[in-house]
Amino acid sequence: MKPDLYTRLHLWLVAHRPLALGATLLIGVAAIFISSRVDLEEDILATLPQRDKIVDEYRYTIHKFRQIDRVYIDVGVSSGNPGSLPAAADEVYANLATNLATARITYRFDMGGQQKIINFLTGALPDLFTESDAKILAEKIQPAAIRNYLTVMRRKLSGPEGMVLKDVVAADPIGMSALMVAKVLPLQTGFGDGQIVDGRITSGDGCHVLLMLEPKFSSADSRNSAVLV
Repeated sequence: MKPDLYTRLHLWLVAHRPLALGATLLIGVAAIFISSRVDLEEDILATLPQRDKIVDEYRYTIHKFRQIDRVYIDVGVSSGNPGSLPAAADEVYANLATNLATARITYRFDMGGQQKIINFLTGALPDLFTESDAKILAEKIQPAAIRNYLTVMRRKLSGPEGMVLKDVVAADPIGMSALMVAKVLPLQTGFGDGQIVDGRITSGDGCHVLLMLEPKFSSADSRNSAVLV
């Protein structure tokens, strides 16, 4: 009876054992070398379209301000019992505060710190300035453009918003910040008709509170992210 294919292959490998072992070792070394050159991309932003202006500005903004590394937590209660929301939010905050992986939790705001936020954003605007903005800025520093801008700001400073605008105008007398507004817009987080109630970011119906958590590691670190779940 004529042996089948597998039997003949077995007999050939037995007869050429050194050659078979050498070929197997060579293939294994080649596989290890190829796999060592594989670079695993853990950045979720890599899934976005490349060489897109809007995507590039979005990526630059969130990397600059590290918004992508924050965790947003929505604490909600039933509409029939909104009075229990502060206690529920306090309990969630207390539990999160004991997590060793937490670097910072933004929960209750000091209304007196709003000016610090404005000062921070105003001071950070030069960091967002790029070469492409230079051409637009050249038009803004023309005497006529500066005169028109300051005329408008003078009118606004005499109104209710003057208390907030006075420091902004003093730090940016030519309106340079307008060039950076589009780059900062990705930082905003939609919260409907949200409002600050007793220092908490609360939804319009009073049934949800927003907390922002900053871990000690980046969002791409999947190994350490498990401790937050």
